[in-house]
Amino acid sequence: VGDVIIDRYVHCDALGVASESPMLSLAQRDERRYVGGAAIVARHVAALGAHAFLLTAGGDDERTRFASEVLEAEGVGCHLIPSRPTLVEKTRFVVDDTKLFKVDQAQVLPLDSIAERRAATILSQQSKIADAVIFCDFGYGMITNGLLGRALPTVRQNVRTLSADVSGGKGNLLGFRNVDLLCPTEREVRTMLHDFESGLSSIAWQLLEHTQARHLFVTLDKRGMVVFERRSQQRNSPDWSARLKSEQLPSFADHAIDRLGCGDALLAASTLALASGSDVMQCA
Repeated sequence: VGDVIIDRYVHCDALGVASESPMLSLAQRDERRYVGGAAIVARHVAALGAHAFLLTAGGDDERTRFASEVLEAEGVGCHLIPSRPTLVEKTRFVVDDTKLFKVDQAQVLPLDSIAERRAATILSQQSKIADAVIFCDFGYGMITNGLLGRALPTVRQNVRTLSADVSGGKGNLLGFRNVDLLCPTEREVRTMLHDFESGLSSIAWQLLEHTQARHLFVTLDKRGMVVFERRSQQRNSPDWSARLKSEQLPSFADHAIDRLGCGDALLAASTLALASGSDVMQCA
């Protein structure tokens, strides 16, 4: 569940400094478009062998049709709620392996009350036949507090595994209550809690206490991630809110060309592992 984003890459050659002003002059070679956002999580899930269904918002435009064609070709079921004129598109200008700048064509368009009710109904129906539900909040309006309030209690009863993540500063990580797994970056957690001074264990405990989530993976860019787990999974146990168990796992990559999309891949793979019966350290 989440916003679909079209990622457009314009590959260029650097010619030097333009003659009319001190700015970089580029020659465009080619461009490519990819279907990203919540759709890339669904595509990862399908590529890993599961049956994926994507609930999102779209419009009657070329970007939406392009996304639908890609999803259909890869076997991802999809329901697009017609609630926005077009999909978000992010264009990155690239020379060799270096991204020079990014241009976003994006509006935050939250679901209205009618679309919200429709989305909650579809989500509740689909959850009856699902092993897991993944929420990907990119902050462009598909996931609203109203939708979570309507659907999350029912989904929690129907589904064994719930996971969630946000991307950027517009998503609301604190809205995902009683889920099994959260996979934010350290920066996202600190920004959401407005805490830039406490240790990582302290902010992890604050996040789990606020959301009542079971497990937490905090990613640390090239330093890997830290896994936080409660000492007891029984909510009525004193150990539910006790000091957390934690383990740091290093990154497998010695050198990363591009970090974009790493969190989406982690969210998809770890959710499938959790839904398949793995414990939290095997998921990590």
